[in-house]
Amino acid sequence: MLKYIKVNALLILFVIIGVSCHKDNPASPCTATHPVSAAFTMEETQDFADPEWVYYDSDTAANYLINFKASEDNATYEWHIGAGVYTKQSFTINFSQTTPASVPIMLIVHKSPNKQCFPDDDGIDTVIRTLYFDLSGHPLEGNYQGYMSSNPNDTFTISIKTNVLCPGTKTTLTTWIKNLYRNPSYNTCQLTGYLGTKEFQITGMCDSVAHYPNINTGNILVSNTGITIKYNAYPKGSLQLNNYIFTGKKVK
Repeated sequence: MLKYIKVNALLILFVIIGVSCHKDNPASPCTATHPVSAAFTMEETQDFADPEWVYYDSDTAANYLINFKASEDNATYEWHIGAGVYTKQSFTINFSQTTPASVPIMLIVHKSPNKQCFPDDDGIDTVIRTLYFDLSGHPLEGNYQGYMSSNPNDTFTISIKTNVLCPGTKTTLTTWIKNLYRNPSYNTCQLTGYLGTKEFQITGMCDSVAHYPNINTGNILVSNTGITIKYNAYPKGSLQLNNYIFTGKKVK
């Protein structure tokens, strides 16, 4: 008899487990929510951003035109940036050349909290960050071994140097790209554009248009893993604008 009771108990347990496994378990209403947050982003931008320009959050800027955006929607915002106070969720500031090398950024957000999910949330959050301006150099500089997207098996090395035309200016900078066209006799492009700590929008001409393509517009994007140069140019003797992509990694 005892054995019979044990068997039935196990059978009932398996049935309960089976039913619970097949029963729909709706997600918690708190899964997609969060406490009120004053998190925000700071992005380098430019007056006429190319469609290829990739925005990224950064505490360090290589130019003075900066986008600010609070992550929390439908809230009340109180920004303290230097001596200025701002109340919008997102906006752009064009800092001046007299701006200090570091600027404290504080955002206070007020919003009705979700007490059901976060009973301890008072609906107020504050985040303080520091924005640093660095126009002294640029991570673009260096040698990069890579390839054109049209021929990944053909690897070669290019060199990049940058030079600010007017120290303290926010956007004007000259870049020299050596050997991008695999021509050692005519291998330097002098370009001007918009500067970012990870990115540089290029436009301009090469030293000798007769010998290799004239760059029209493009972007240089630098990351921890390497560099990508996207640009379009007119090949020698052609009026057809072609797209080019160079991908490489930094080498000594």
